[in-house]
Order: sequence, then structure tokens, then C-alpha cells
Amino acid sequence: MISNCPFCGGDYPTENIRPLQGHVDDHLVHVLCSKCHHSMMLSIVKKEGGMACAGVFTDCLFADAAKFALSPPISTDDVISVHTGFSLDKMIIIQ
Repeated sequence: MISNCPFCGGDYPTENIRPLQGHVDDHLVHVLCSKCHHSMMLSIVKKEGGMACAGVFTDCLFADAAKFALSPPISTDDVISVHTGFSLDKMIIIQ
């Protein structure tokens, strides 16, 4: 797993690594750099012979990331609705 921030080299202290979702073989965690305060969301999957990890940088704080992690997945219809809204120059709000 990534142990240092790719931006500044700062540490990810244990208290800044917080689980969002977890199952037997895969976990989604939010990590926050103690030095520059950049955040990442990491997917950690247990594989035969080891672990695989993929991450994405985010500006979400843990509370925001937790809210999104519990939200239903974005559907094709959601994407089409947003596209249609932009095409019609209308303000749309998705909740």
C-alpha cells in the first residue's frame, strides 16, 4: 500500500487512514496526508499471493467520502439526465 504522500512525501499516520467500506477480500479507505492535507481514496483487494491497491486523489474530506461511498451507484439514466440538462441550458439538481 502507499505509505507516503505522492505530493509532498509526508506520512499517512494510522489515524488518517479510515475505512469507508469493507468486505472479506476488498476494502475502500480514505487517507489524509498529515503534512499537505491532500486526500486519496484507495481500493485495496486481497489477491492470491498478495494485495492490489488502486487510488484516486480527491478533495473530499472523510465525511464527504463516506457519504458518497454509501450512495447508490450512478446509473446510465443519471448520466443522460445530466447531459440533457446541460444541453438545454437548464440548471438541474440531483439529490
